[in-house]
Order: sequence, then C-alpha cells, then structure tokens
Amino acid sequence: MKDLNSISVNGMLAMDADIKGIKDDLYIVTLLLSVSNGKNNQGEWKPSDLLKACCFVKNPEIFSNLFLKGCTVSLNGRLQIDRIETANGKKEYHKIMCDSMDIKIIKHKEKG
Repeated sequence: MKDLNSISVNGMLAMDADIKGIKDDLYIVTLLLSVSNGKNNQGEWKPSDLLKACCFVKNPEIFSNLFLKGCTVSLNGRLQIDRIETANGKKEYHKIMCDSMDIKIIKHKEKG
C-alpha cells in the first residue's frame, strides 16, 4: 500500500497565495480554498467550507503570480490534523499538505 492518507480537492482560492521563506532556498506556500458543499433539498447553496493547504516549494514566483484570489485550483495531498489545547477546550485545525507538483490551476484569474 502506497499511502492511505490521500485527499483530492477542487476549490476557489479565498485569498492570494501566502508565501513565507523558511530557509535560503525553501519556502512554504499557504493556500486557503473555498470548497462547495453543493445544494440542500430546497435547491439552495449550502455554505462553503474553507480548507488550508500548505506546500514546500523552491520556486515561489509561480505562486505569487498565478495563484490569486478567485482562481480555481485542484490539488492532491495528505490530510494533517493539528490539535491545539486552548483555555476553553481542545480545537482541531485541518490542513492539507501537498507537493507543489500536485497543484493545478483549473481556471486562471488575472492579476490586478
């Protein structure tokens, strides 16, 4: 078995790609995806979910120029759950970790 923790998601970027340098030639790119939940029984759209996706890259320029708010993307990765203890109880944060080669633009959004 290759990997049981595998997830594929299509969604619209809710904000431009967030890029942070972590080493000389390594960056982490964070994408916030709005993912549709379809329609309810009355035919009305259900509220979308927001999912965070992160990947490590060596060429951040492509993300800053092409992965813009409103762009529709498809990505493959693995689900990671971070559990954080807060004063009023535990909270879980879900994010998708992916390889930069597993992110594709479905519908491009022009910059500006």
